Amino acid sequence: MTTPLPPFPEYDRRGWLERQVFELTRGCPVDHGNPPFCPLHGLRPEGEDFRRRWIHGLSDAELEYLARYHSCCLHVRTSPPPPA
Repeated sequence: MTTPLPPFPEYDRRGWLERQVFELTRGCPVDHGNPPFCPLHGLRPEGEDFRRRWIHGLSDAELEYLARYHSCCLHVRTSPPPPA
């Protein structure tokens, strides 16, 4: 699960995003597995060094996308179904 941004303006957003995405490469925040529909599915079996280099090569927008994708997915997968 991603952690909230620090409450002060001097934070390093890119560093924060890289740390969040790296944690997400360890496993799904919902069940700690590796669901086939996840955009990080193919990366998770790779070694830690490879995953760090791959993340470091992403743009800020790509990091933001991965963090937001997982936040939304976590919400959808852990929310109760809508009433029928």
